[in-house]
Amino acid sequence: MYKRFLLVALPIMGAMVVSAAPIACPTGTVQDYTTTVNAAGGCFEDGLLFNQFQYLSTSTGTAVALPSTAVAVAPLINLSGAGFGFQITGGFAAGPNSVSDGILQYQVTPFNSTALLTTLNVSFNGTATGSGIAGVSENYCLGGTVVPPGAGCGPGNLRNIFVQTSSGGTNLQSSATFAGVNSLTVSKDIQVNGGASGTATISSVTNQFQTGGGAVPEPGVTLLLGSGLIGLAVLGRQRLLTRSR
Repeated sequence: MYKRFLLVALPIMGAMVVSAAPIACPTGTVQDYTTTVNAAGGCFEDGLLFNQFQYLSTSTGTAVALPSTAVAVAPLINLSGAGFGFQITGGFAAGPNSVSDGILQYQVTPFNSTALLTTLNVSFNGTATGSGIAGVSENYCLGGTVVPPGAGCGPGNLRNIFVQTSSGGTNLQSSATFAGVNSLTVSKDIQVNGGASGTATISSVTNQFQTGGGAVPEPGVTLLLGSGLIGLAVLGRQRLLTRSR
């Protein structure tokens, strides 16, 4: 009877472990992330855990405030050494005397504490004419655990990078490198402003992260390792019981 209990308990224990794990980061909408991903305790991508997603949109004039269902999110692989992260796509657009603004916030944490976050990269495809301005301003808190990143961020840890295009110049990519931290909270403000007589658009924003100081295992690998150890323990117990009879 004892052997039978062990054989039945193993799949049950494995199911309990798997159900508690975060999900793989999906290709979907911001709403999928603020609902499904948050409810799962976050999502993982190449050794990084993303969670605490929040989104807010506003607009003035004739511009449209994009809802969370109208902004797409897709995981990004390590492109050109920029690190792993997301591509955010949506039709942010503004004409004269109009503004459209979308704020997306979340936390990033490596699974393995020996691999620390060291680089943050932001890029976009903004366009502007006349008095229009398109830009993404990203506040981030080094070591942050609470979203928004300004909440509870220690002195000197709240920082900013931005990308922008306007009649004054264009900067489509920006990055920050810092001493390794075990977490980041970020808040990206995606804004298009037509000014008095111009236009501005943004349809794609990328946010990528790099780690250093050691390899970060996939959570699936961790789960498989844990299940394997449990299985070996059960098998060893069975052999001991067989020999004792």
